[in-house]
Amino acid sequence: MYIEGIPLSELITNREDAYTYLYSKLNGKCCDNPSGQVYEIVKGLQKGIYAGKGMPADLEQLLLENEVPDWYIDSMKKIHYIFPKAHLVTYLKRDIGNYISTKRNGEALVQKY
Repeated sequence: MYIEGIPLSELITNREDAYTYLYSKLNGKCCDNPSGQVYEIVKGLQKGIYAGKGMPADLEQLLLENEVPDWYIDSMKKIHYIFPKAHLVTYLKRDIGNYISTKRNGEALVQKY
């Protein structure tokens, strides 16, 4: 998607980014409680419900009416699990540390506290 010109800020990279993006699209436009609606959508996204059982037609229509792009909705239908941002940061730190320590002939450059 990024190669196709979609800005990184709009890609679904983690649970919190999906929530923020959808909230910005639905806030003040869709319902009395957009926060609760977006929470339920993202909960379904995180668990992969839309990839397994499909996205309900009314939810897809709601997203389209609120100018959520087709590519975003299609991406939501392909996600089987989406990590919270905190997990991504933890895994990234671990992997960078492992990479650095193995690049120097096993000599650890990263101190573990």
